[in-house]
Amino acid sequence: MADLATRLIRDRILDLTLKPGARIQEQELIAMLGLGRTPIREAINRISAEGLIDTELNQTPSVRQMDLEEALNLFEAYRAISQLTAAYIDFSDAGLAQDIVEMQKKHREAIGAKLPLDVSHWNYSIHLRLIRSSRNQHLITACQRIHNQARRLNTLVYTLEVQQTERPSYSLSIAERQHVSFLSALESKSRSQVSAVLDDQALTFRARFVHAIERGRDESADSLRRALAGLARSTLVGGGQSYST
Repeated sequence: MADLATRLIRDRILDLTLKPGARIQEQELIAMLGLGRTPIREAINRISAEGLIDTELNQTPSVRQMDLEEALNLFEAYRAISQLTAAYIDFSDAGLAQDIVEMQKKHREAIGAKLPLDVSHWNYSIHLRLIRSSRNQHLITACQRIHNQARRLNTLVYTLEVQQTERPSYSLSIAERQHVSFLSALESKSRSQVSAVLDDQALTFRARFVHAIERGRDESADSLRRALAGLARSTLVGGGQSYST
């Protein structure tokens, strides 16, 4: 029950049903999910450890805020952890390549089926499988936390792209290109190639996020855009350069 509660509550945070800054009310979750108080409390503790829920002594837990500064910091951390992954990936991991192939297939299927939560799940899983080959638990834990945070933005990007007629097929073409490039780098056992592909993925992720938010400016505000209204009114920049597609 705790596993189920964790998945359900996490998904509500990732798809912004539970919006940034929202208070986590146990009774509301019990009514919403049809689960008992004990698994709900255990789930809140687990998700808090993942960094998606903020808890303070004698305060009601709340969904971690997501504003422009947080997004910028997250993209920087995402790019940095990708480079650590490239530096520590173990090419001798016998099952690594096949696992990545299977996960990439599921990732593309999720894009084709227009399932944002599944898309972000398989992207997370691919990166986690790569760093797990290092067998360095400190790196694995850091990667889990950053990519779990990034799932919130990843889910948002795909949710917004699905609403734009041309974007789903464009998203799939990007995934196919990057998947081929990464497998080639993995098979060649070249850290420099792996590093370049992962860096390209990180920058593309940021550029697509900007595009998705910018395209939503002149459309009717929905719950997703209202939740990140500050981002919708801002231009996301990094390193002195703005990113666009």
